[in-house]
Amino acid sequence: MKKIGIALVFIFLLLGNGFRAQIIIEEEFNGGTTPPAGWTFTSIGSIYNTNANYGKTAPSISMDATGDRITSAVFTAGTANTITFWGKATGSPTLSDIVTIEYFDGLLWNSCTPATFTFNTTARIFEASFPTTATQVRITYTKVTSGVNVAIDDFTILNKTGTCTTNSFLWFTSIVYNSCNADTCEGTDEFLSFQNGNSAFNLNDLEITVPTSGVGPEGTTFCGNSANNPCDEFFTTNATYVTALNGVAGCTGFFLSPPGNIIPANGRVIVFMGNPPSTTVNFGSLCGSGGNYYCVFVSNTTNCAGRYSNTNNALRFTTIRNRSTGCSVERAFNPSAGVNSDGAIVAFSPSGTPSYISNPGCAGFVVLPIELTDFYATQEEGAVRLTWNVASEVNTREYWIEKSVDAINWIKFETVMPSSQSNKNLSYHAFDNSPVKGLNYYRLSNVDNDGKVTLQPIISVNYMNKSNNFLYSQNEDDLIITSNTTLKNAELNLLDVTGRIIKKITIDANNPTFISKRDIGKGLFLLQCESYPQLGVSKIIIY
Repeated sequence: MKKIGIALVFIFLLLGNGFRAQIIIEEEFNGGTTPPAGWTFTSIGSIYNTNANYGKTAPSISMDATGDRITSAVFTAGTANTITFWGKATGSPTLSDIVTIEYFDGLLWNSCTPATFTFNTTARIFEASFPTTATQVRITYTKVTSGVNVAIDDFTILNKTGTCTTNSFLWFTSIVYNSCNADTCEGTDEFLSFQNGNSAFNLNDLEITVPTSGVGPEGTTFCGNSANNPCDEFFTTNATYVTALNGVAGCTGFFLSPPGNIIPANGRVIVFMGNPPSTTVNFGSLCGSGGNYYCVFVSNTTNCAGRYSNTNNALRFTTIRNRSTGCSVERAFNPSAGVNSDGAIVAFSPSGTPSYISNPGCAGFVVLPIELTDFYATQEEGAVRLTWNVASEVNTREYWIEKSVDAINWIKFETVMPSSQSNKNLSYHAFDNSPVKGLNYYRLSNVDNDGKVTLQPIISVNYMNKSNNFLYSQNEDDLIITSNTTLKNAELNLLDVTGRIIKKITIDANNPTFISKRDIGKGLFLLQCESYPQLGVSKIIIY
């Protein structure tokens, strides 16, 4: 059997206590335009039956006009606080084509968090939260662009407790999205990894949704067994391949099949997307890391098309979910932001920030050289100051700072050497002394001692608001606002396009203010300085 070395990223986390969640309503709209019992459809007149336009099963609901609405059945107050649903757009959607998510508390309809969602032609799972006073939820479409419709499917209304979170449920650690054996069968040779939380769960309850082959929408779902239908493919074990893994790695008994189909608490898991992969992967560098790795296989033996489309310039979403509890973790990355070489990896921080790692030759085991905690921009006189903080730093040769005006073409303008005094809790700075007016994009890369380059998330800076004495930037997780010292403790209002206040923000003259984009949503917003109204209003596009 051919041996092949490959990089795999596993980072370890002390996870919280066990979780508990409950699915209250799960609805797949299999009745088409006929609403399920207790539900209300408003102006819903058509469906989608093509496999690119529905979630787990056909059909999906087509929202094709402003005012199209789906209202859930009534549920008991105190039993639910979250809704998830599958959605995608057709045509050429804009930021104005939105759905609004609301909950009913017995008296009024109120906005969920986020209050609105925009769509593109890549499908994904969306999630919004609401207080436990809710007894119903509804979703309403606002159509602005001709030819743009929205396909909606797979509603799940559930109760997520405070411990049913990314960190306590599991840590989705990495994806090998460009397999090392692409010339043979990429579709069977990709794999992903995660670390379970503090509660064991049955493999039959595991559900993973990945992109379909090529550049199609998300929607290929793997799950425990045929009892969990509808699913496209199922998980299984493969004792023969696990034995081969141990033999190639040289650490017998280190790789295991889940005992009795149970993923143990805090268990580290590799999910291979083929049964088996076309070669025996060499994970020998893992042998000294302690613990065990539990190997799970997707029942794919023939589909060689890659799931992630290695150079596709679009977000690719993968969701891991526990069907028995409703807990889920979704991660997104853009393959074109990474490296186009065999063995390319995207690794995720606990909060979901992606890092892209090259792995030329597919040899060895890659440990992330840095644990990045922040990367943000502040405005100085005639310049943009870039700051990044790292909690730990090992095997790092240098940092590169690149800039771009279109997020496509990049120029390296500064190299920063790592600290020689310590390798923990470090802060670095670089300056762009010639930012352009308007949007500037910056990319941080760290280079390890072996020459491997890890690309960190891109941030953008709007330099047009210099006269307003505050500057905003954003990365994949946060909107980041900084101010000049003249605006001490200024109060800002973040408004939607109708003028409604979405969030009140107090900015510190000395420190950046981070606002989670998950709490705001995407689209066009207005930023108004309440303390200094003479500064006017700035437009912000949150992507």
